[in-house]
Amino acid sequence: MGKSDLLEDTLEASHLAVPAGGFRVPALTVLFHAKEPERVGDVARLVELLEGKICQLSRLEPAFHGPGERDGEPLGDRHLSRTPVRLTAAGDGVRLDCPGSPLRADGAALSTPRTFSRQDLERGVVVEMADRVVLLLHLIGPPAPRAADLGLVGESESMQQVRAEVQHLADLAVPVLIRGESGTGKELVASAIARTGRRAAAPFVAINMAAVPASIAASELFGHVAGAFTGAARQHSGLFAQADGGTLF
Repeated sequence: MGKSDLLEDTLEASHLAVPAGGFRVPALTVLFHAKEPERVGDVARLVELLEGKICQLSRLEPAFHGPGERDGEPLGDRHLSRTPVRLTAAGDGVRLDCPGSPLRADGAALSTPRTFSRQDLERGVVVEMADRVVLLLHLIGPPAPRAADLGLVGESESMQQVRAEVQHLADLAVPVLIRGESGTGKELVASAIARTGRRAAAPFVAINMAAVPASIAASELFGHVAGAFTGAARQHSGLFAQADGGTLF
């Protein structure tokens, strides 16, 4: 029996395993790093917990990986304690034991070992280390293939679901409504759909209509000829013409 077979058997027996659509494991994701802010989003998957082993968290371990990185690095901040926090599987949850290591979880100092349930892990537990590093202890699925990132950054289950929906919709001749708060990346999703589908070689034109004055909106969209109005010094083809055969977002 190979290592992968053994791991699958262990996952099937584990309360943390998800039998459909792959498996989910406890993981630590960097939310804040005082020394290296660019490491926000790096992930350490704690697969050892599903094998009944102890995981240790300190400045020296475990290795955190950025998107698509094969080789990870520990947190490395010398202001963090070298005394490790111990993480062990406890039923369907995870137990944190931090002897001599200052640690806060969900805003409360951990002076004694504490077990977080699966429900806690589904929600996500915020772990603060010496006011230097903030981590999220949560459940995460397998990493998304780097080759299929579609220009979207992130490896969370939500991002993987977005990628799957983009690939499902990309080649269909149906209208697509993209919803989200300002700044969440709706234009990136629209671009991913356009670049993945049958119009991949055609133009992709994006316009923020909220920034276009009402008085020139028709001209921006449909174009105008030179001299059509004051200030129209030359012909403008319009965004619909520019995006002809492709996508206007």
